[in-house]
Amino acid sequence: MKNLIYFHGIHGNTAKTIAPWLEQELKNYNINVVYPKFFNDGEAFFENFEIVAQKLINDKVLNDDSILVARSIGNPFVVTLLEKYQLKPLAYISLAGFAEYFDTISIQTQIKNSIPTEKAIEYLKNLDTKKLSFYSNDHIVPQKVLKNFSEQINSKLYYLDGKGHFGTKSGVQELPELIEIMKENKII
Repeated sequence: MKNLIYFHGIHGNTAKTIAPWLEQELKNYNINVVYPKFFNDGEAFFENFEIVAQKLINDKVLNDDSILVARSIGNPFVVTLLEKYQLKPLAYISLAGFAEYFDTISIQTQIKNSIPTEKAIEYLKNLDTKKLSFYSNDHIVPQKVLKNFSEQINSKLYYLDGKGHFGTKSGVQELPELIEIMKENKII
């Protein structure tokens, strides 16, 4: 059985994201959805993320058959994690992803401290992994940054109108387009 692991954003509570919906939808495809709680507000640093991710690696939940879905700040953490542990997942799906600094008042420290190295970005770019990036009319991450991320990692780029930052504040608790695009790309 494949595992899909959902990595949430800075204010994320995975139980209040699309992860529970994905869990229900992907049962039909024999895919186990895992959505661990990684950090609380103010604790969004790679070191805290890595503690939980290491357990997933050690328990062989995160492996070469895994589908990784990351939203917002979960993306730079995943990029760093992949290179550090030389992981080669089946697929990597980015929602509102970035790998460069952008100015936003509320989470400046976390963003500065989350940016992956060029080596980590190159590692993901060169992986023979299916890579998809999704962006929308984001109210947090600038459009240019979202598009740059897709180019940096050599992923297919999809624009989904009206999804904002792909979180509950944007009214996103289901994402049927994601399932369809995963099918088109033979991920599921």
